Amino acid sequence: MKNILLLGSDASYLAQEIKGFNVKTVFTKKFPDGETYVRLPVDVQNSDIVYIQNFFPHQNDSIVEALLTIEGLKDYKANLKGLIAPYFPYARQDKKFLEGEVISFKAIIKLFSSLGVKRIGSINTHALKKPGVYTIEDVEFHNEDASPLLYSYFNDEEFLAVAPDKGAEHLVSNFKKKIILKKERGKYVDSKASTQRPVERIVGDVPEGVERAIIFDDMISTGGTIVKATKFLLSHGVKRVSCATIHGLFINDAVEKLKDAGIEEIVTTNSVKNEFARISITPIIHRLASTFFEL
Repeated sequence: MKNILLLGSDASYLAQEIKGFNVKTVFTKKFPDGETYVRLPVDVQNSDIVYIQNFFPHQNDSIVEALLTIEGLKDYKANLKGLIAPYFPYARQDKKFLEGEVISFKAIIKLFSSLGVKRIGSINTHALKKPGVYTIEDVEFHNEDASPLLYSYFNDEEFLAVAPDKGAEHLVSNFKKKIILKKERGKYVDSKASTQRPVERIVGDVPEGVERAIIFDDMISTGGTIVKATKFLLSHGVKRVSCATIHGLFINDAVEKLKDAGIEEIVTTNSVKNEFARISITPIIHRLASTFFEL
């Protein structure tokens, strides 16, 4: 069997960066009623396939496209070796906070498992925190860490590494100069827009005389946490603040809020396509694809 790296529509931007593999792309379009049309390249027939689909910014549509693609691969007698999702969807709800909530992370993995997906590879999945290989709903889930790629970008610079909360502590653990801030949250606010405990304030011990600080987090969504952390650092004598993240979602006016807060530089990987992507995740894609093809 020949090996094919098959890209979904939300991962097609990676096509020009991936070298050393036979890369093909799924053709998709929308029907007038909003439903998704999928057509596979005929090359997939009787081939070993590693399927790459990203799940942002069109999470729900991308999931449907992935399900149709995986089902189509069965019809063409292709052997799906694994799914690679640089940004894995619905991974922020990994536990129940309010009565009646659904653990969406487990539900999405179970959905893929029901179609026969045995392996999933992703990058800094929010629900898992630490890198490693996990077994979730009978799926072998490879959670890769892109933080070393972020570190190498700033390799020759002097700075204080900052985790904006306990959840990001692992991202700064290798730095000698580091601090972990703490978020103090209020009560849950349940509205149509969101269900969350708003961050009321940031606390932490900032050393004196810090010229530059870089805030590291696994993702930036609305930017609220980074904004509060930036204001806190600047108010405690830090002269310049930048931020670095693996997944740059930048919902609504997040970028404007970050700049208004005083952020000097924003750096992300291209796990999600955005204007601040300075770091390529293709080394991780290559590693995962090679591993899956060999299994």
